Amino acid sequence: MNYKIQGAIKRNRKNFIIFAILWLFIAIVLVAPFAYSSHMARIRR
Repeated sequence: MNYKIQGAIKRNRKNFIIFAILWLFIAIVLVAPFAYSSHMARIRR
């Protein structure tokens, strides 16, 4: 059964890399501004 998973990873390695890069980009673009603004809101209280 493990060989099926390894074969799937080998066939889709490019897609996994693209997905990981997009995931990091979205996390930086969407989460970072929210975290910064919530941090600044706590400081100004």
